[in-house]
Amino acid sequence: MFTGIVEESGRVQSIATAENAIRMVVRARVCGRGLKAGGSLAVNGCCLTVTKISGGARDRRLQFDLLEETWRRTNFHALRPGAAVNLERSVRAGGGMDGHFVTGHIDGVGKIIRWERSGRDHVLDISAPPDIMRYIVVKGSVAVDGISLTVAAARKKSGQFSEQSRQQAKREQIEDPR
Repeated sequence: MFTGIVEESGRVQSIATAENAIRMVVRARVCGRGLKAGGSLAVNGCCLTVTKISGGARDRRLQFDLLEETWRRTNFHALRPGAAVNLERSVRAGGGMDGHFVTGHIDGVGKIIRWERSGRDHVLDISAPPDIMRYIVVKGSVAVDGISLTVAAARKKSGQFSEQSRQQAKREQIEDPR
């Protein structure tokens, strides 16, 4: 279980086909602390199991073995070495709870069609497939690249939803798609 509050931006070190999986290695500084092989970490919102940890205390390399299902349902296929990814450690029992409940199970991939400043706010419009749009409701929550957002508008016929906020810290985690 996660909150959708990104802790840090990690960097993809490598992605390669392994014998039974697609192996992805991500460099992390904060989220690698206290993490052990077999532990969970959200990478762009997707709950992944760490299979190996290497490197020093300040620069950890976290290895994940991705299944074909994970590869199909996420944006990982678009990542290249050096790409930034949003990282979040799992919620600890008895710890604080900010954001929303985020399971880390990815339903599909949308496309950012508008991301801009509107006065003092920021507006994010996303198009999504119909099988995703049926779950999008105004004032509901959605995680985009692991960032917990509240839906401000849902246009089911056009397959789009919007988020509008003055919370700049969350928006700065999303790289401008243009």
